[in-house]
Amino acid sequence: MTEEEKKAKEEEERKAKEEAEKKAEEEEDKLKNLDPDIIALIEAKAKKNAEELLKPIKEKLNGAYSQRDEALKALEDKKQAEKEAEIERLKNDGKEKEAAELELAEERAKRKALEEANLRLTRDAQITNALSVLDFKNEKARTMAFNEIRDDLVKDANGVWTHRSGVSITDFIKSYASNEGNSFLFKPVVSSGAGSSRHTSGNSDDDRPLSKMTQKEVLQAAREGRLPHQRK
Repeated sequence: MTEEEKKAKEEEERKAKEEAEKKAEEEEDKLKNLDPDIIALIEAKAKKNAEELLKPIKEKLNGAYSQRDEALKALEDKKQAEKEAEIERLKNDGKEKEAAELELAEERAKRKALEEANLRLTRDAQITNALSVLDFKNEKARTMAFNEIRDDLVKDANGVWTHRSGVSITDFIKSYASNEGNSFLFKPVVSSGAGSSRHTSGNSDDDRPLSKMTQKEVLQAAREGRLPHQRK
């Protein structure tokens, strides 16, 4: 390709780009001049079309999840039937002690699973209760906060759920809500001139309540043993 042909091609591409940008601007101007009611109708139709397109995908996903759940349940039922059959075999063979030990182990496993489920329910209820006083932007933001907080919780020696730093769920959520990095999850706070009650400055005074400390400060204080419950 000669130099002149290259220049001609570049000029052609430049004109095509300008033409495309011009058309895009014209379309944008048309949208700006549309009646708000017409725009609302267009958006509603677009949303409906999107939902219709997604409907078969959602149905397939729901079907896949149902099949997965049924398969897991069938596998669990099979394992349970095998255990019961083994216990019955041991009894028929006169091995009463082995059968009793197997039954006891089974009961212990069931009891432990139930205790774990109750602990998780207690944990989730505590998180939900503490989050209920916060003004989230939407349910998606609330769910995001719930999952992030839940993943940071551990059981202490007494089986009580706390943050991994050692602070209680309620105190950690207070520091979580006051953290500027999480402000996008909440509705804007109307300032009274004295600052927001949710987001606070980085003062490191140990006498401040946890609700006045940022998440970073709470975690740092926990590592250094300066939290109220850690002081002698």
